[in-house]
Amino acid sequence: MSFFSLAKIGEEAFKLKFIDCHKDSVAGLADAYATACAGDVTPEVQL
Repeated sequence: MSFFSLAKIGEEAFKLKFIDCHKDSVAGLADAYATACAGDVTPEVQL
């Protein structure tokens, strides 16, 4: 999937497709996404 395709589908569709469907198999995914959307990124993730 290209960046343009991701940008075009919108936030809610992205969340449904990539976050919500994997949140049970990837511990902390939904929390990390919500935190990143709020503008807080943990030091482990910052580059």
